[in-house]
This record gives sequence, C-alpha cells and structure tokens, in this order.
Amino acid sequence: MENQFKPRICEWEDLSLTNTEALQTCGVTVEAVKKVLKEILGVSSEDKQSTIELDLYTHALLFAKTNKFSLPQMSAFFTILKSVHKLCISTPFDNQEQALELFNNLLIRHGVSRPPYSVMLFSLQQVKIITDYVLSTYFKHYKMYKYAFTKKVRLSLRLAYSGEDVGEEENKEEEDEKEDTKIDPVEEPDFVEDIEEAEPPNGEDSIEVDPTEEADHRDLKDIVSSTLSKKLKDLEVSIEQEMNTQERKLAERIGALEKLVGEKPKQPKQPKPKK
Repeated sequence: MENQFKPRICEWEDLSLTNTEALQTCGVTVEAVKKVLKEILGVSSEDKQSTIELDLYTHALLFAKTNKFSLPQMSAFFTILKSVHKLCISTPFDNQEQALELFNNLLIRHGVSRPPYSVMLFSLQQVKIITDYVLSTYFKHYKMYKYAFTKKVRLSLRLAYSGEDVGEEENKEEEDEKEDTKIDPVEEPDFVEDIEEAEPPNGEDSIEVDPTEEADHRDLKDIVSSTLSKKLKDLEVSIEQEMNTQERKLAERIGALEKLVGEKPKQPKQPKPKK
C-alpha cells in the first residue's frame, strides 16, 4: 500500500502554512474558496473530474472555516479527506470498508496525544463533528465518486461449441474456390462443358443437409443457452446477496464508529479523604 494510504500525521502535507492562510482569509463564499484552491492545486482544465474534486474540497474547507478550525487543523483535515478520496478512486472494485478504516485511523492519529505516533490536534467534539460530516457527505455518495472517477468493468462472454472450427472451414473453402478458378487454356472447352452440366438449373450449389444432424445441432445450442441463462441468474442472485452483506457490515462498522466517537472519556475516581 502506498504511503498516502497509511495512517500518519497529515499536518502541512498538502496545504502549506502559506496556502492555508490564503484559504483562511479569502472569505466564506464558495466562489472565493474555489478560486484560491484552484490556484493552489494547479487545476487548469474544466473537465468533470476536476470540477467534482474542486467542489468536494471547497465544501470541506468551508466546513472547516465555519467550525473555526485553526490553520494546522484545516491542513490536516484537508489531507485526511484527500487520502480517503484517493483510496476510493484507486480501484473500480468495492473498497469502502478499507476507506472507512483509513479515515478512522487517520482521525485517531490527530485526536489522541501519543507522540511521536499521534498528536492531539482535534478535540473530542471536533472529532465527532468531522466524523458526522464525512459520513453524511462523502461516504453517503461513495459509489457515485467511484463511478465518476474509475473505469467501468465489463464482462465479455464468448461461446465456442465443441467439434466446430469455423475459421479452418472458411479458409478451406476459400482455398478450394481458388483452385477451381484456375483453368487450363488448352482444356478449357471440355472443362466448361463439364461445369455447365454439373451446375443445377438455378445456378445455386446443391448441398444435401442431414436433417438429423441439423436438429441435433439446434438442440445442442438450445441446451447451452438454457444452461447459460440459469448460471447467469444464479450469479446475479449471488452478487446481490454479497452486496447486501457488505452494506450490512458497513452499516454496523459506521454505527460502532459513531458510538465510539460519542463516548466521553471516563473521569478518574478521586480518592476519598482520610478521616
């Protein structure tokens, strides 16, 4: 896993002190924050993906400014959200649980004083409001971000029937036709007469097809199609069950995280005064 997907202290990683000060003093409107952020990130194109990312980060910074985050807190919060987003779009496959785990670990690294592994950058109340914000915005639309930023995975299915080699038969027919077109000039009259006598009146090739073989071939295709349809239906049911299981597990993890954040640290018991 790359370093950006590992738990770490994120202060000043993406936004320097100068950049954060510019964002802090630019105003509280979407247009003002977006303009400064666009210069900091060096975004020059107006494609859909760049627009989506700018909107994501702009509203996250407005959330930080509304809640009066300090400059180090704003820089760290920006990098935490960016790291989760980069993990989301790193693969077209489902990795929502890994992204949630990364978010949880990064937030803990900035909410507990345990140098040099973690720092007390956010208070318990700030950890709670950050969790509520990210869960209700980014993770609520997680699949939408993955759909917009990753390539689509498609299944290409090809059937090949046993005992059939269409390519070799076509090549053989082309070679036979080429040999038939080679006519010796000396023997041309007799050869042409033989061809004319052999040709049917309509000018079409006379091919005798065994009705039994044709019926067996049709039955084989019907059996394969029927079996394939059943397998595809079973696969759809299996995928749907797996998705429901994953969503249920994710909901349980989110609930456990919200419960963990909502718990207040217990106060140590004061010793009773001795009489």
